[in-house]
Amino acid sequence: MWMKPAAMSNSIRAEAKPMDDHPTTSLPEDEGFINTSVSLMSPKKDAIKVGDMLHYIVTCRRKDGSLLHSGGGFWYATLDSKANPKASTAGKIEDHNNGTYSIYIYAGWAGEASLSVRRVLSRQAVDFMLNTIWSADDRVVWSGFFNVPGSKNKPSGLCRLTRHGNWTGKCVYANKNALGKTVFLCEKPRGVDCGNLYGTKSNGRKISARVRELARGKEHLFIKPIQLDEPPVKISGAGAVAAPNLPQCLPDMKLPPSQGYWLQDKWQSLLCQITDWTEKAKLTTCLQNRNILLFGDSTTRQWFVHILDLMGRKFVARKGEPGFFWRRYYEDIDMSITISFPKQLVGSATVILDTVHYEHDLIDELNNTRCNYVIMVSPWAHFSQWTRESYTERTELLREALIRFRRRCPDAKIVLKGPHPRDQKNFDALIYSSDVILWGIGEINQRLLSGIGVWFLPIWDMNLAFPVRKTIHMPVTVIHEEVKMFMSYVCGDSKMPALKV
Repeated sequence: MWMKPAAMSNSIRAEAKPMDDHPTTSLPEDEGFINTSVSLMSPKKDAIKVGDMLHYIVTCRRKDGSLLHSGGGFWYATLDSKANPKASTAGKIEDHNNGTYSIYIYAGWAGEASLSVRRVLSRQAVDFMLNTIWSADDRVVWSGFFNVPGSKNKPSGLCRLTRHGNWTGKCVYANKNALGKTVFLCEKPRGVDCGNLYGTKSNGRKISARVRELARGKEHLFIKPIQLDEPPVKISGAGAVAAPNLPQCLPDMKLPPSQGYWLQDKWQSLLCQITDWTEKAKLTTCLQNRNILLFGDSTTRQWFVHILDLMGRKFVARKGEPGFFWRRYYEDIDMSITISFPKQLVGSATVILDTVHYEHDLIDELNNTRCNYVIMVSPWAHFSQWTRESYTERTELLREALIRFRRRCPDAKIVLKGPHPRDQKNFDALIYSSDVILWGIGEINQRLLSGIGVWFLPIWDMNLAFPVRKTIHMPVTVIHEEVKMFMSYVCGDSKMPALKV
């Protein structure tokens, strides 16, 4: 768990050392090289036991031995055991803004464990990402395709999201309910009616060119992380720690120092009380007479498929069915489930516009007086190329839509699923889908959707701690544990708080 905008670009895998033993690793820094050490502060190395919260200090010094006198690094920390047992967890990192960082990481199992500390971005890189890249226009460009009645030709024009400029002669697609002052703007091919825009596709060449333009001269900020392996520490005790006395899962919960840990491919949550409802009969009983609405992206589509698998109702795509909007209704249990993607999708596929929807509009259309809805929103993966200003307003408008919904259906449960980190394969992706921006999107979502009865389901640490490469589509083991937490809240007996706005 990263605590606040910081910066860095390397990775250290270090043995826990006593306070007086500071192994150092030289890391490239923009002003020259710095020496970085990782030291265990408490408990003592030979006294670590199951259930302890380990406290490490990361110290960054110049070659002359002086501290950097600044923080701002974007760091990750994980503790893992490869076997006997297979276990792992992510740590909370606190930036002291003086060249030192505290890592708090939970020892949830007995056995050997190795600490891995990774500096993802330097302070300068984070500053560049948050203050230059995130505010830059035209980081995502689409080709828009138009129908011409009576012709097989499909002329195209470049499209973008914008809030400013001269729109004369352009095709302007506004939605005050979902976009506010931002509009989707397309060049108007000659002889084409703006109302005949039928599809969009991300223009990879234009996107890459814009990335290179913005990042010119900054390439040195994105050096490949370094990983160092050291001997593990020993955690004493008998097996795993006893389940702590956790609070009920409720909206606006304060996140604990450790959200949980993996043990033998099962996530042991420390967030709140989690009950497993994923067994077929239990889940079917829970979802009977319910309308499940999942507003997200392809990571949420994984949930859709997995939920149906758990219920023994394997998903089979219908011929001609778009991949961005699926709905299934099961009459025998009066249960429906929907996955809906937003407009302005980013990807290699052509998106037919009448198959994607603003979740704001769909939420406003929910008017069944039974109010048997369960809503999950998870906007993040397709939004890292939006400007912070446009994305923030979009989320403010989503808040308003959810407030209107709660006034109609005060007892319906609403869940916000957070983003997860990604290991990017190339330079372009490091810029346009940077973890520091994804983290920032998650913070915007959590802040703006708080105080209205939305339960926040954080999955960042769960995904970061799972010992595989971090891809956009994580393995079903991870998806199952995410869904298990979601269903624990949905199927549990917690009551929705009164709406006070």
